[in-house]
Amino acid sequence: MTRLDEVDDKTRSEIAVDPRVGTHARLLAIWDGGYTSCFLPASGKIVLGRSLSADLRISSNSVSREHAVIRAGSPPTIEDLGSSNGTRVDGQRLLAGQSVPLTPGRVVEFGNALVVLQEGPAQSEPVSSPDQGLTVVPAARSEGKMDRLYRLVDLVATGTLSVILQGETGVGKEVTAKRIHQRSARAEQPFLKINCAAFAESMVESELFGHERGAFTGAAQAKAGLLEAASGGTVLLDEVAELSLPMQAKLLRAVGNAEVLRIGSLKPRSIDVRFIAATNGDFNDLIARGAFRSDLYFRLNGICLTIPPLREREREIGPLSRDFAAESSARLGLPTPSFSAAALSWLERYPWPGNIRELRTVVDRAVLLAQGATLEVEHLQVDAEFSGGALRPAGSAAPEPASAHDLWQAPEPAPEKLRDELDRLERDRIVDAIARCRGNQTKAADLLGISRRALLHRLDAYGLPRPRKGA
Repeated sequence: MTRLDEVDDKTRSEIAVDPRVGTHARLLAIWDGGYTSCFLPASGKIVLGRSLSADLRISSNSVSREHAVIRAGSPPTIEDLGSSNGTRVDGQRLLAGQSVPLTPGRVVEFGNALVVLQEGPAQSEPVSSPDQGLTVVPAARSEGKMDRLYRLVDLVATGTLSVILQGETGVGKEVTAKRIHQRSARAEQPFLKINCAAFAESMVESELFGHERGAFTGAAQAKAGLLEAASGGTVLLDEVAELSLPMQAKLLRAVGNAEVLRIGSLKPRSIDVRFIAATNGDFNDLIARGAFRSDLYFRLNGICLTIPPLREREREIGPLSRDFAAESSARLGLPTPSFSAAALSWLERYPWPGNIRELRTVVDRAVLLAQGATLEVEHLQVDAEFSGGALRPAGSAAPEPASAHDLWQAPEPAPEKLRDELDRLERDRIVDAIARCRGNQTKAADLLGISRRALLHRLDAYGLPRPRKGA
């Protein structure tokens, strides 16, 4: 299935413009597979639907052939045309024949598609086109992946669809989830992050759904679960793929029916929660292996956004580094340092396998070492200095001062099979992480960017003893 952020620019490169446009208001439609837009005419109407004859065509099976109609006016209005999945405005489903105003920023849901009226920019110089008497405006090609993603996030935030966030560990999935919450109608309500990998298997159900008094040994009083406590707000299910299949079945009820059943209770309780699910895995692979329920995936996948890794967001590295340096300096009571040109070049060329989380750690450490002075390469590369080498930056290396260049050079490895070398490197990183965290398994797993369950699996695979906290 094609995700929104993977749609090729060519599929979005043309925007149909009606020559009768009297304003620059624009209709933008987004669905799982792409998006399209058109300017709102000064008079008349626009039919939205899946049909080729629709004025604004939405290529989604969740949309009827002629789903709804928008009539020009001040303000314009929208009316459902007897669609199968209905039309919702700000989360409220329209009744048959009901017409409501469509003001800028108001979000309309057609099945899995979103439509919003925007106050558009000044009209670009049109290019002639023979198709249906319309003109064509080329879309901007200079914007980056994150520019498009941020706009999609802000648009999705105003709707009610569940969201899946995918991306490598440390790319900012939690930050993105908070942004969706803060820009939604639920912003004043709770935002709750639930790390699905952090619960012991025996406690997951009680923590998520709650229990009644006497439901099990030790249940001295009734307790509301996390989902019930967050009712009215947004819940981030971080590492949702770590839940067992039986627990996924129970979560399916909460997501699909908006209700939870406490342990020991016979009566379900209604909840009002918007779900955001995050994972660093691939759902298609998990479903194919039978590790994740496809029906839960389809419930959660109102819209799927993939956050690119930091190495593909070079323009953000400098500003993020400065922000992190300012925050760290304030905490330490130090003056905010500047970055040397060599240090910024190093930051932008390093591949950042730990993404934003790793960048923050490196900058925090550099601020502490620099003590208010300008941040130099040696402040950033302290790990390389004491370990004897570091990963080579992405792309060809630019000229560096001799000392900095030498730090990039790793000793020539002895010939060995690639799989053996990777296993050895992974084993060494695990041992180092456990030593740094003094045997704390949860902290070591977080440092490595994996779940605690995955860490224990790797310990067993490499024949390493399971550590004890403080050891």
